[in-house]
Amino acid sequence: MPTSASAKRGDRGFYNRRLALSPHISFVIPSLGPGGAERVLVYLAHHWANRGFRLSIITLEPKSASFYRLPLAAHWIGLGVGGETCGLGKKIGANFRRIKILRQIFDRLQPDVIISFLPETNVLVLLANFGRKAPVIVTEHSDPRVLPSRGTWRIARMLIYPVATRIVSVSPAVDNYFQFLPKRQRRVIPNGIDFQEITGTQLPALHLPWPHAVAAMGRLAPEKGFDLLLAAFAPLALRQPEWGLIILGEGPLRKDLEDLIKTLGISSQVLLPGAVPQPYGVLKQAKIFAFPSHYEGFGIAVVEAMACGLPVVASDCRPGPGELITPNVDGILVPRRNVPALRQALELLMGNPELRQRLGSAARQTAAQYDLPKVMQKWDNLLSELLPSIQRNPAA
Repeated sequence: MPTSASAKRGDRGFYNRRLALSPHISFVIPSLGPGGAERVLVYLAHHWANRGFRLSIITLEPKSASFYRLPLAAHWIGLGVGGETCGLGKKIGANFRRIKILRQIFDRLQPDVIISFLPETNVLVLLANFGRKAPVIVTEHSDPRVLPSRGTWRIARMLIYPVATRIVSVSPAVDNYFQFLPKRQRRVIPNGIDFQEITGTQLPALHLPWPHAVAAMGRLAPEKGFDLLLAAFAPLALRQPEWGLIILGEGPLRKDLEDLIKTLGISSQVLLPGAVPQPYGVLKQAKIFAFPSHYEGFGIAVVEAMACGLPVVASDCRPGPGELITPNVDGILVPRRNVPALRQALELLMGNPELRQRLGSAARQTAAQYDLPKVMQKWDNLLSELLPSIQRNPAA
């Protein structure tokens, strides 16, 4: 726990060694696992570390190995107060404790700006910062209208978000949910991709064992629809043994999906290798990317696949792929939860290399608008609104 005397001295020593004029940004997030919000945080940390900002990353979970590489300049504080509790009284007590510890951390670090990730953490951060001067940016990465969330947290968000300095949504459709807040308080900043990293990625040690492959990527969770993808792919696989399917990601449905693969009789044509920090080498070996999600906030995996030049078959969910893909120009949209439509679109692309080439080429151009420097500029502009001194001191 960072509340010990030694931890406090270490924190003070760390920041006393940095230039006092350099802006200090504190990020708050539940953990640093393999998620989209976590990757946004890491991109921002690297970007602002290169500008000489002081950075602290506060996780509710204790410190462990970060899935993504953190900049050396970032100071990671793991609070060890995450996790679920049972019983209403214990839940309330645990959240009061989280708020108290977060406030202690803010008082000690004195950040110039706090940036929070994910709804429940956003509420806790706003309560912990109440009455303090530091502006708070809360970020929304999923559609609140469909994201499973307990009613208490939905109400808390409605009541407490008005005190946030800015609410950043990853898409216009997510932002529309927050129309009860003034427009001046809201911003839309999409997730970004590192084109330089994607184009420079070499083929990994993981080589696909089939001449042709469909790739998919995401958390192995119900909302991602991978069970539907397997059901759509199975008849095609049995007729076309030269094709395989690889699903990158990890999650609670692994065992269920493995059982389904065996039941469908396609074990030799499906791989579930888990989460891969550098997936681009795998994606570049594929011919098609499938994205059967039931709902999304943005769909960064779609953009990454498009940047790799893959034609995408995706569920028409909005926000998400329905906002990213122009049908029959840079991808194919199919109705959500519709296995026959998904199968038909996959079969069309599997049998038509010219169509794959045309859609994939256009997809790469579409993905270019989400290149990281363009997205980071939007974040820089937002930060300049809150810290005008950055504009006066561009070297900061």
